[in-house]
Amino acid sequence: MSPYHAILGEAFDTLHPNVRRAHEAPLSAEGTFDVVHGTHRVTRILVALMKLPAAGTRVPVTLSVVFSPTRTHARPLTLRWERRIGRTPLSTHQYAHRGFLVEEQGPGRLVFSLRAANGCLLYEHATLRFLFLRVPPALSPRVWARVSPDPEGWHVDVRVEWHGHLICRYGGSMRASQAAP
Repeated sequence: MSPYHAILGEAFDTLHPNVRRAHEAPLSAEGTFDVVHGTHRVTRILVALMKLPAAGTRVPVTLSVVFSPTRTHARPLTLRWERRIGRTPLSTHQYAHRGFLVEEQGPGRLVFSLRAANGCLLYEHATLRFLFLRVPPALSPRVWARVSPDPEGWHVDVRVEWHGHLICRYGGSMRASQAAP
């Protein structure tokens, strides 16, 4: 059972089939995103710290999702997400923990609440942790995402904000390619 199915339970089955496929392993996919950066003075710093993609239009994207071999009793089923958005690699591990989705990248952990709505999967920012310490909301960027059905696959929209200011927004259409290795 994927972390998403574990968190959503029966609501996972209400997701559009293309959206469900986008959250199952193994998966290889490709597509294009438009990436926009905000203009706030901390944008460059947060883009670099969070390893967000460079701004651009119709940026090529590849995705591989596989089961991670790092399975312990403390962290049950973990998926490794390997993305490349343009020249920017983004590698994270995702797993379910106490009803939330945890996405790890190095010493950082984004924690999301997941919700199914009208066939879409919504990721709602819950908290950010760095070195296992909760980053206070006043200092933390906030991340939201939506995965919705697309005729040939799925559409992704991700938004990163800090104090109501856009830091980075990216999104576009993805489609499954051959099976992941």
